[in-house]
Amino acid sequence: QGSPYYVLKTATGPAPFPRRLAACAFVAQDKFVVYGGFDSYRGGAIQDRSSYILNVSVDPPVWTRVDNH
Repeated sequence: QGSPYYVLKTATGPAPFPRRLAACAFVAQDKFVVYGGFDSYRGGAIQDRSSYILNVSVDPPVWTRVDNH
């Protein structure tokens, strides 16, 4: 079986800005969802209610923004 290892991949698409107090979850085996939180990049106090989905079933992985406003 060998030892487990990690591979760094660079995703394409509109990735979310760094944020705090966001909710994150894997849905299915190939999608990672980031929802809400406060934008730490553009001032820190801006609440962001957008969702971002990272599809890891493709190479390279792809971010997609889903507006919830």
